[in-house]
Amino acid sequence: MKTLIALLTGAALAFEAQLASAQSMTTTIGPTAAPSGTPISITACNDTPGYGHAYGCGWAVYNANWSLVYDPDVETYCTLMSLFMGPWGWHNMRWDQTDQAGNPVQPGLYRILNQPADADATVTVITIGDAQMSLWLEGTPIVHSTVDGQRRNFALSSPQDPGRVFVQWVGERGGPSLRTCAGPLPIASQGIAFPGDDIGQVTSVPMICGATGVLDAQGFSDQPALCPPDDPALIGRSFSTAFMVLDPTQSCGVVRVSEAVEFELGG
Repeated sequence: MKTLIALLTGAALAFEAQLASAQSMTTTIGPTAAPSGTPISITACNDTPGYGHAYGCGWAVYNANWSLVYDPDVETYCTLMSLFMGPWGWHNMRWDQTDQAGNPVQPGLYRILNQPADADATVTVITIGDAQMSLWLEGTPIVHSTVDGQRRNFALSSPQDPGRVFVQWVGERGGPSLRTCAGPLPIASQGIAFPGDDIGQVTSVPMICGATGVLDAQGFSDQPALCPPDDPALIGRSFSTAFMVLDPTQSCGVVRVSEAVEFELGG
């Protein structure tokens, strides 16, 4: 029995040491300029080889006057949950742009107050209703896969285009934009060419998995995911990504082009 207790105590101390060695969790919130009805992502990430933890939902939404609009803890008591994450783990929640009664919010300015488990509170300003499209990476861009093998997703929104095909592209930052019949795709035209990539100077594979798909009935998709090779040589390299909506029945097959999201790969 003493031996078992000693082993369990040693394991607990080792876990605590790993947890203590992990850096603070990183939380990303966005898109910060979103079309009406587009889900807003709140993503906690553990970008370390150790262990980390976060509150189940340490965030709430306020309007421009700091009146409470939505608090997920009211219904689920999720703030009481402590989420332990393994190396490179992440946890994503979304605000669907409704108030506490489930009614859609009006366009305008909103603030998301986030209280991480081990860091100071932050405020992210969200503007709703001005943008036609949005693109957002749920989490921080890293070359490692997460502890359960999942990849960090992109959230694409174009509410005017439900059921239409989208294609997302990524290129290494710098240089002229790629031209389309609907205007420039705001990413570098001299992208990285990865092994097996045969689409020329701009690459959507393997940097992004699921880069082609169909928007749902709300003009939304979270199918694309960041999936760069687990290659340390990519750490510190900067990229830009954007997506286009396609309709082959129109004279210009490209209906709309999103703004770019820029990111630097970490590890």
